[in-house]
Amino acid sequence: MKYWLFFKISLQDILTYRFDLIMRTFRYAMNIVLISFVWLAIARETTMTSINTQDIVRYYFFTAILYGLSNFHTDNIEEDIRLGAISKYLVKPINAFWLYFIYQGTTALLETVIKMTVMVPLLFVLGFSFGIDLLHLLGFSISLPIIFFGMFSLYFGLSCLAFWFQAVESIRISIMFCFRFLSGIFVPLIFMPPGFLSISRWLPFQNLAFQPVEFLQGKLSTTDSIAFFVSLVVWTALFFLFQNFIWRKATHSYESTGI
Repeated sequence: MKYWLFFKISLQDILTYRFDLIMRTFRYAMNIVLISFVWLAIARETTMTSINTQDIVRYYFFTAILYGLSNFHTDNIEEDIRLGAISKYLVKPINAFWLYFIYQGTTALLETVIKMTVMVPLLFVLGFSFGIDLLHLLGFSISLPIIFFGMFSLYFGLSCLAFWFQAVESIRISIMFCFRFLSGIFVPLIFMPPGFLSISRWLPFQNLAFQPVEFLQGKLSTTDSIAFFVSLVVWTALFFLFQNFIWRKATHSYESTGI
């Protein structure tokens, strides 16, 4: 009940500045549309058989959803640690991880809904179809909360480094950029060297965008699909254990004096 109450409070807090939320999400949705147009232009001017206009547009549409699952702004966690405000979660019967998780989840949910509201009608206007079946859509939907939980666990653990360091934002942003690039959010991984694809399949990067979209579009075999979900669950568990270790280590001797 207490976490449900915090969800409603978080929702009210985020909707306080509705126009800012809508414009920020609308701006990103338009960026995805523009990137799609760029790749469509490349597809028309190249003889590469690996580029399909339908696949490219669908790819960037679905990565727009997955982008929201890694677009965390955990600077508020770092600020609470530096100012000592996080101490209130240490003395009350609540878990700081789940409170921040709910707040970030509420933001991601709203931004995703707005993105789809903008982009889905535009896709149909441009004559593109989704071309996916129910089974792949179900599997993709199952992977979304796992991806969100795993990535939030990673960034929560990184933000908790603020218990020891004054500024950890650069570390968090650098790792976030690496994940987005190596996961295929910026550039489809089909343009990466084959050796990289083979190695990174068992690293966490592909699980964030490339593999989920490939699965959704029915391009993964049964064996590759199973490997994708196993890898996703394993890395999510490792990220959760990572943040739990950092949190316990940090709060063991935390004095809550602030700066």
